[in-house]
Formats: sequence, C-alpha cells, structure tokens
Amino acid sequence: LRGQLAQTDAEALKVVDTAQFIVCLDHVDPADTNELSTNMLCGTYKLMDGMQVGTCTNRWYDKLQIIVCKNGSAGINFEHTGVDGHTVLRFVSDIYTETILRFAKTINSQTKSIFHSYKSQNGRRESADSIIDINPRRIEWNMTESLKQGIRFAETRLSDLILQNEVKVLEFGKYGKYFITDMKMSPDAFVQMAFQAAYYGLYGKSECTYEPAMTKTFFHGRTESIRSVSDASVDFVTSYYSKKATNQEKLSKLRDALKYHTKLTKECSMGQGQDRHLYALECVWDRLHKEEKKPRVFTDKGWKLLNHTVISTSNCGNPALRLFGFGPVVSDGFGIGYIIKEDGIAFVASSKHRQTQRFLDTLKMYLLDIQKLLTSEKYPSGVSSRQRVLELEEEQERMMGNGYSYFDNGNSSGSEQSSISNGVIPRKKIGKRLILHEAD
Repeated sequence: LRGQLAQTDAEALKVVDTAQFIVCLDHVDPADTNELSTNMLCGTYKLMDGMQVGTCTNRWYDKLQIIVCKNGSAGINFEHTGVDGHTVLRFVSDIYTETILRFAKTINSQTKSIFHSYKSQNGRRESADSIIDINPRRIEWNMTESLKQGIRFAETRLSDLILQNEVKVLEFGKYGKYFITDMKMSPDAFVQMAFQAAYYGLYGKSECTYEPAMTKTFFHGRTESIRSVSDASVDFVTSYYSKKATNQEKLSKLRDALKYHTKLTKECSMGQGQDRHLYALECVWDRLHKEEKKPRVFTDKGWKLLNHTVISTSNCGNPALRLFGFGPVVSDGFGIGYIIKEDGIAFVASSKHRQTQRFLDTLKMYLLDIQKLLTSEKYPSGVSSRQRVLELEEEQERMMGNGYSYFDNGNSSGSEQSSISNGVIPRKKIGKRLILHEAD
C-alpha cells in the first residue's frame, strides 16, 4: 500500500513515521483492572452495525503510544524491538515525578522542577521571512478504494489477533518487598519461584521460563536471558507439593532455589549468560552460510526447547506504575509482567485463552501459603505469630471453592477483584500500613 500512496499521503505518512510518539485519546471508561490492561495492551474489540469501533482502531502500534482514557486512566504501549522497558520506565518516572513536583509548587513556589522550560528552537524565528509553522494541524488522507480496502483487511486481521488473547490482573496486597526482605530473601527471586510453584501446581511440570537481566553496564547493552528453571527450582517445587516433606525441608529447598537464581541473575547482568551469545552465532551463520547445514547445536532438541518460552516474565517496578504487562511469546505460553511494591505485588498475566485466571488464583494461594510457612518459622510461638497464621487460613478458606488442587481445600473459584462502584476503578489506599507487634 505504501507504494500506491499519492504524494500528499506519502508526506502525511512520513510525519507519522518520524514522530517520537503518538497520543491516543480513548473515549472509554475501563470498569476494572482487567479491562484497563486489555485496553492498554491490545485495544478493545467492539462491533457496531458490523463495523469495528473499538479502541483498537485508535492505535499506531509501530510507535510508542501514550494512551489516555475518558476517566483519566493512562498508560503507554510500545513495541519491544526498538526500546527496552526500563528506558520507557525512566520516561514514565520523570513524567510522574514532574506531576508531583508541579502540585508541590502550588504549595511551595520554591519547589524545583526536573524539566527546564526552554523554548523550542523551532519557535525562534531568525527573521520575519522564516517559514516555520509549529501549529498543530489535522493530517488529511486521500482515501482511495485500494487504501480503504487495505485498512479494512488490516482491521479484520488485527481483530483476530485481539480475540486470540486474554489479559487478567492480580493485585496481591497481603505483603510485598518489606516482608520478603524481612525474611532475608531476594524479592525478584522469590516471585520467580512463585511462578514455578504456581505452574507446577496446575500442570505438574516445569516449563522453559524467561526473565530479562539488564546489561546496561556495557556500551549499547540491552538484556540477557535468565532461565529460571534449574535443578534447584525443580527440587523446590517437587518438595513443596510433596506430602512427605516437612515445612523446614520445603523452606530449605526454597532458599537454595533463591540463592541459585540470585547468583544466575548477577552472572547474566555481567554478560555471562548463554542465550544472546548463541543466538548471535546462529544469526551470523544464517547470514553467511545460508545454503549450508546448520551446526548440530542449532538443530538439537534442547535448543528448540530453550527457544520455546512457555512462561515469559519481566519485572518492571517503579512507583510511577500501577500495572505492567505484555502478551505471550508462544501460542501455548503465558506473558507475565509484575511489579514488586513495598506492601504488595501486582501481576498482569496474558495467554491465548489458557487458564489465565486460574493460574493467578493458584499463584495467590501459593503466596498466602508460603507466607504462612515463613511466618510460622520466624515466629514459632507467641500471639502475634498465631494471629497471623489464623488470618491467612481464614483468607484461604474464603477464597477456595469446589474442585481440586494441591492446596487443602480445593481450587480457587474466584479472583481477587476490587469492588467497583459506578463503573469507576477504585483508587488504592494511600500511605503505609502499620503493623503493631504484640509482645510474646
């Protein structure tokens, strides 16, 4: 279609292609976090008289998109090839910080800004004859029949892709970074083992798992692959679901798995991983030796399994974000974005209609159960410990319904949803919750 565009359309498209980002104003009010995340990730699917009128038509997926909904909810959608998540996170963080500082400036005029309000160079005319137009303008398109038809078929293909995926959210609020570090554990490794335990609890096996490690220590460094499945992680999940293993044995296996994962993360961050190196070698071979047979390492079953990531995960934590997520990278996989907060953990899970909600329910049950084990170990006696254990047990019983699972009372029948009033997403409570310890 690009080759068939009229000159004016080609110039208009160049304006879009050279833009740094796109602003999408959506005339929708997401009712809950599931709808909010779906709108930010894929856009919505909605037909009216056979025509697509969902927010998926208000997107330009090649660009970084700032999306703002009618109710003020906002997010960013971007394609991963050109930019890493932590780069966008810095962008979001600066905007969030500046918003707070501008509010503070209304109270104290001496508050400084992180941005300098310099005028744009394009706003300074060297002479009266300079023709520099910085006014916003509507882009006009010559909608030929071929262009209309191309857009129509692009929309139907996009709609198919949207309907193939589902997005679910779990905002776990029982504990977060503070509790995990208080137990002398790495928060990220702790969450990674939670994914392993939840998946094993549903399917009875461990699958190839991916987590990115930042390699920005190096010039032009981006990421390396952390492979969360290890002998230590398998030992832990099998022990955790074993009726014969004691609580002390389960926690010992967990600590071994966390220790190994933390060590692996540090090695990958220092460029000692294997995925990127081997992939680069394969790309070089494909380019220089197209007609020759590939080396056995790239035709081996293990290489294929390594590159079929069933559980793709990413940690993108920052106070500026409430939620973070992405799509699955394989047809039978899960895409899981998570944010480890001080007193909670936010998860956004997606899949091509696997048991996404059930996976999150199982994940929550594990997080509650492992908290009970850790609390009982640290506080073996005393009113404070007993009270916490009772509260956790009551929470489990309330959430459990019919069915079967590795947790005693059956499988979870519902998800942890925020109460919704008048179609408005409730705001999270502000401030830190104080925990009053009782004397033993």
